[in-house]
Amino acid sequence: MLELNDFEKSLKDFYNALYTESLFKDGIYVQSAYVNIGLVYIKQNKKDAACQSFSKAGELGSDEAYAVLLSIVTKWLI
Repeated sequence: MLELNDFEKSLKDFYNALYTESLFKDGIYVQSAYVNIGLVYIKQNKKDAACQSFSKAGELGSDEAYAVLLSIVTKWLI
């Protein structure tokens, strides 16, 4: 859905994935869901929400999330 710019559907799907995966306590999928939620928020130009999602993914162990967060924050500050 993200490729189709259906952001609301994408967010709903990723939040559902977060809920489902958190039931199984599998951190990798939860990290990935937060990264994808952050990407949706970037597309919507919701900077604070994007940063929060990437930060949460980073807290859960996603090095990718911190790299993306640094990249987008740098871009937004320029």
